[in-house]
Amino acid sequence: MIYQEALKPAARDQLSLLGELRHAVEHDELRLFFQPKIEMTTGRVAGAEVLIRWQHPTRGLLGPVAFVPFAEQTGFIRRMTLWTLDHAIAQGAEWHRAGKSLSLAVNISANDLAIRAWIHVSPVC
Repeated sequence: MIYQEALKPAARDQLSLLGELRHAVEHDELRLFFQPKIEMTTGRVAGAEVLIRWQHPTRGLLGPVAFVPFAEQTGFIRRMTLWTLDHAIAQGAEWHRAGKSLSLAVNISANDLAIRAWIHVSPVC
């Protein structure tokens, strides 16, 4: 690719977004939402799917399409996945202590699955 002056703002924007994502993880700007999974025969909540959003200080609540692809491109997705798992497990444990045991489903990036060695998950009884 040949250098073009017009590419400078895009590169600057990407560096800015990466810095903002790091800040978001370090300062708990990411939010988890739990979409119930209902047993159709009983109507009982059997579990939940964990959904991530970013409560950006100036852009408002951002859906994953606004930041997950970029996190995957830069490798930052691993850090976000760990944050998500930590917070989802903590919430699940809180519900369990309150007598509400639910299974939680967390979507994992294909990039994370390709590099399994960095994450160690132990089965919980």
